[in-house]
This record gives sequence, C-alpha cells and structure tokens, in this order.
Amino acid sequence: MTECSGCGGLWLTAALLDELCGEAERAGIAHAAPALPAARLEPDPRYRPCPGCAALMARRNFGGSSGVVIDVCREHGVWLDPEELEHVLAWARAGGLEQERRRRVERARRAVASAPEGCGPTPPVPARSAGGGGLLEALSWLAQRLG
Repeated sequence: MTECSGCGGLWLTAALLDELCGEAERAGIAHAAPALPAARLEPDPRYRPCPGCAALMARRNFGGSSGVVIDVCREHGVWLDPEELEHVLAWARAGGLEQERRRRVERARRAVASAPEGCGPTPPVPARSAGGGGLLEALSWLAQRLG
C-alpha cells in the first residue's frame, strides 16, 4: 500500500483490498454491525491514469452497492481517494459484502430460471483470474453477464 503525500489517496493491490475487507467483514460479524454507511458518490468524476501502466483506470462502485466509486487497473491495483478505504471497510463491517453475495446469488438464480429451455446453467464466477482482483473482478464479471 502506498499513500500519496499530496492528497492522501491510497494505491494498493486488489488482493490487499480483498484481504482488508475480509478482515473488516469478520470483525463486523463478531460485533453488532452498524447500519450500512451512506453512499459517497463523487459529483464530478474523473478518470485517473494507472501509476503502473499509465492507462486510464476503470471506475467501479466497490462491491456493486457500497456507493464508493474506486479506480481500478485490472493488472496493477486500485486507487482510493482520501477516506474511501474507511468507507469501504465500514460497508464491509456492516454486512455489505454478505448482502452483495446474496444479491449475486439471487440474480444468478433468476437468470437460470429465465433461460430458454435446453440452456445449461450459468458458469460459475471465477474466484480469481491470472490478473488478480478477487472480489472486484468477480463482481465485475458477474455484473457484465447479468446486466
């Protein structure tokens, strides 16, 4: 993890973000989790270049429903503006990851139920691809397939 001395933003690997969110989720399960934090969508979004490859990063609502839009380079990592890590972890502690998993399962169930006769089941969501990404990549993959 690297912190920008100018703005306080954070650059970290997707694997580290997944690990931090998992720890936050477990901490929330161990204690009474508060209500989900309010969304923090930016009024004037801008695309940032990846510090690793200089390509413009994709902007993603973390976890699909956290309300925190992070910048993602599939190959190199994620950028979080100041205070976004705290909001993402609060969302995970409050049960946001579990709620998103339930939504994902329900969407997949509906997709299978509405598939034309003779179509096979939806392929499983990959846990991690060669480019890394864990939860971020799995949610992105699922969102593309389920609309």
